[in-house]
Amino acid sequence: MIELRVLGNPQVTRDGASVAVPRKPLAVLTYLALTKPGRFVKRDTLLGVFWPDLDQSRARGSLRQALLSLRHALGAEVVLTEGDDDVALNHELVQCDATAFEQAIGDGQLRTAAELYGGPVASGLYLKGCPEFEHWLDGQRGPFQRSYEETIEQLADTARSGGDHRRAADWLGRLLQVDLLQGRVVTLLMEELEAGGVREEAIRVGDEYVANLKRELDAEPDPRVRDLLDRLRNAPALSDTPKLAVAKPLRLEIEMVREALQIRYDILEELKRGVLGKVFLGWDQKLKRHVAVKVLRPELRQAVGGERFLQEISIVAQFNHPNIVTLFEADEIGGFLYYTMRHIPGEPLDARIRREGYVPIDDAIKIAANVGRGLEYSHEHDVLHRDVQPSNVLLHEQIALITDFGLAMAVAGGGKRFTDSGVWVGSPAYMSPEQAGVGGPLDGRSDVYALGCVLYEMLVGEHLFSGPTPQAIIAKHKGQPVPAIRIARPEVPQTLQDVVERALAKAPDDRFASAGAFADALEQVR
Repeated sequence: MIELRVLGNPQVTRDGASVAVPRKPLAVLTYLALTKPGRFVKRDTLLGVFWPDLDQSRARGSLRQALLSLRHALGAEVVLTEGDDDVALNHELVQCDATAFEQAIGDGQLRTAAELYGGPVASGLYLKGCPEFEHWLDGQRGPFQRSYEETIEQLADTARSGGDHRRAADWLGRLLQVDLLQGRVVTLLMEELEAGGVREEAIRVGDEYVANLKRELDAEPDPRVRDLLDRLRNAPALSDTPKLAVAKPLRLEIEMVREALQIRYDILEELKRGVLGKVFLGWDQKLKRHVAVKVLRPELRQAVGGERFLQEISIVAQFNHPNIVTLFEADEIGGFLYYTMRHIPGEPLDARIRREGYVPIDDAIKIAANVGRGLEYSHEHDVLHRDVQPSNVLLHEQIALITDFGLAMAVAGGGKRFTDSGVWVGSPAYMSPEQAGVGGPLDGRSDVYALGCVLYEMLVGEHLFSGPTPQAIIAKHKGQPVPAIRIARPEVPQTLQDVVERALAKAPDDRFASAGAFADALEQVR
């Protein structure tokens, strides 16, 4: 039996013995393993994901070599083909931990699922020059991580309800490893450690959280953690036999948001999450309409400050433009900073790029021009977006709309630093050289650069630059020339390539002077 582990560092074993598989074939194996059983993958899709820099003939030869390597290492029947164009993994011969993880959750075997999750999908498996593979991995990692977090929270809740505080603390400790800056989880873990009679460990966890938050975000701790630390330090010595308190049930974050906002909004489901916050689908009880509710990450609330957040959001809430998603209101309630915006049942641009590989040229021009018009309007009102990327562009009825103006703006004004593992205001894949630098004012030309990156990705189907770390990507934005679009996609007009290259100039003075000028140039492309 062949076993493939993709949750965490990828590993292949056959009959219990480790099997060495080269990096690129291992990545192909991972891709096929996470394709739904019974479905074949087009060879051209694999070529675009794994060999984007090779011509068709050489790329097909490299794919044949990778499949031959897999068959040599794991057996001739491990890879199935259908005609000349379709490839699939033989799921009857290969047991994949990701498939078993999903099956365990479906069967209610939560402990089994928790033990199967070894970390983010294919962590440590980096392929140089394959940005589409990285993009695909990002799309795979989110749903698995969310399922794991929900599983751990349910297990912790069961342990707490049964008075098994040590077990609950074990589960909460695992949950904290997913994100060390979760103040809510830190509070719950400290309470369970205290109830289990290990107060010193509870204090250590709290101190570590405070130190991590200061280092990563230069922010103050969640007040609940601070108050709990003070109480634990000042409490009398523990008796030899600690009295275990009856625990209150653990509540999922969506339930806490739901309770906090219930006076005005019914929170229905989570729609999206990112490093700055989460988006929930809500129902406005007063106006009888669906809204999107953006909730700021609790730890960032300390760094940004409620008053500044509301001031910044109030500026964007005055916007009225067909290419900007309308903001309705913002508030702070129950410890949450949030704002609501029009709920538009469209498709994010990043989802379309993942689905189609790249966007038809005319559509890409229209989308970029739409976004440029929205940015032109915001810049005229002295507001930069700072986080223009495909996930913040929504496609609805042939129109592109910009989302997340307020959150990026507020955090950029209140956040104090960038970090390796903390919060970046803007994604390194779309960040202008000056935005990634230290100091110096930004203007609308930084958003122009980001939009240029988005347009490049729509046309080519991959990030402009990629790398194993944010610093590596930023270094490429600062120093590497823009790859010629027409080499990857010859049908792109030279005039369009010229427009993109001007938007992506390293120096702001060499770019379009405004987002409107960028949109004008796009609309004149023939």
